[in-house]
Amino acid sequence: MVFTNAQNTAFFKQADQMSVSAATRDQLAIEGLVIIDDLSELDSVSLKAVVENLRGPGGRIPNPDENAPVGSTIPQPPYVIGAKSVNRLIAAAKIVLYYKAVGREITPSNNKWNTAIQTFILQYKALEEQKKDGETPDVPKITKTLAVTKWSESFKDFLSRVIGMRVIPLSYVIRETETVPAAAPQLATVAITLGGGVHPYSVEHGSVEDELIARGSHIHPLFRNDNAQVYHFLEEATRGTIYAASIKPSQSRKDGLKAWRAIVNQYAGKDKWEKDLKECDDFIHTAKWTGAQGYTLERFVSLHRTSFVSMCQCAEHVDFQLPNALTRVKYLLEGIENADPTLQAALALVRCDEGADGKVNDFEATAAFILPSDPTSSQKRGKKRGANVSSFDANASSSSMKFAKGPDTGVELRFHESAEYHNLTSEQQDELRAWRLTSKSKKPKKDKKGKFEKFRSKGKGKGTDTKKKFQAAVSAAVGEALQTREKKEKSSNEMADGIKNYLLLLANATPGTKKANQANATAGSANAFAIPADFSSELQKIMSRANGKE
Repeated sequence: MVFTNAQNTAFFKQADQMSVSAATRDQLAIEGLVIIDDLSELDSVSLKAVVENLRGPGGRIPNPDENAPVGSTIPQPPYVIGAKSVNRLIAAAKIVLYYKAVGREITPSNNKWNTAIQTFILQYKALEEQKKDGETPDVPKITKTLAVTKWSESFKDFLSRVIGMRVIPLSYVIRETETVPAAAPQLATVAITLGGGVHPYSVEHGSVEDELIARGSHIHPLFRNDNAQVYHFLEEATRGTIYAASIKPSQSRKDGLKAWRAIVNQYAGKDKWEKDLKECDDFIHTAKWTGAQGYTLERFVSLHRTSFVSMCQCAEHVDFQLPNALTRVKYLLEGIENADPTLQAALALVRCDEGADGKVNDFEATAAFILPSDPTSSQKRGKKRGANVSSFDANASSSSMKFAKGPDTGVELRFHESAEYHNLTSEQQDELRAWRLTSKSKKPKKDKKGKFEKFRSKGKGKGTDTKKKFQAAVSAAVGEALQTREKKEKSSNEMADGIKNYLLLLANATPGTKKANQANATAGSANAFAIPADFSSELQKIMSRANGKE
């Protein structure tokens, strides 16, 4: 739309626009700013030069004083232009350039200060500050853990944070459509309650930055610089990988857009996204968690969440109907196959919460509710790598075990915790070490001073030798304990048989021979049963129990 003279004059002179005086407006026309479109030919430096000319004009003018001599002159007085007007003119010049960059026509409605220009300059300054900062984030590399499909999304995000020569994020270089549609989308409107008017960007794009990315021209003279910068980033991302060959044809012209499309078409095409989508969809539908897979319920929920995020990325490249919140919760609950009562109760409560704001319609709320009931979260996952066996009693608990002691230092021949081991004397440590590495049939050696020799492994295979000695020590300890138990059982059985036989002898004897039989039995007669050595003490115990004394 072409501005009329009245519209051009109103733009410069009105208080809610550039707010310059009539005389200053006329002088701006002399400086070359006749219409609004002329602002696109001046940058900030040029506009500041214009302002300096206004505030310090050269030449002289006739002396307006009536009493002054005829023909006298005075220096040209400065033209008044306030700081507010200067700032607004600079902002107006930038928005005019912006509209040209995105292919929009300049109109009176999209060039108002209190709506379009004011909103534009706030967002545009942020891009300028980002470019001025000069810090470039690390370029994402293609690795085994970051496949090309996922890397391509990361690379796009990376370019969106790098500002190019035209103060446009470099992601505009690799957008899908090179040619910008002639008809720009309709501008977003400002609510009437906020004064009405329009924003400097469309509803479709939502910001100045996104409008520049979507509609920044590829035929601008500075596009080549931005395109070359993208190529250098791609070279760094693929350096040392098989993908470097794909961008080789673009090396001579440093064509970043061509290199990008070569990688994407070969390694991140539609078929690759469909494959990733199928894997994620299969996991959500079929994955089961029983608690025995070696990971927690929290990990299972996280995998569900990650799979859905990946599916959202894939859906941007292939047609696919994403599961809604209700379906996501349903698949999550169906995938949990653990019979823990607390967890099952939590799952039942989620299924019953069917309201519009219920947990069954909110994946994150469901996850937060069931995770505290994870039966595997408190289980220990580590296993001790080994333990030294010092003694074993099949009938005793670990807390009541009695350990053998070393003959020289009296140290208990058992496993000692680290802190406990360090509290032992060096002699006790030597004896304990020698015991650990020696089986029952091989006694530890002592040096000339009578101390146990310290163990030193020689050559290769010391781990195997230590393991064999440990196994021998365990076998010897267990065998000794079993032998001890067998001896106790045998002694107990002999005692019981002896007492039983003696009582039978007394019970079957006649009164006249009872005393003689008892004497013969006590003396170990050939006609009598042998009486155990501890018979009297054992008989005393039996009598005490019979009388209720123990």
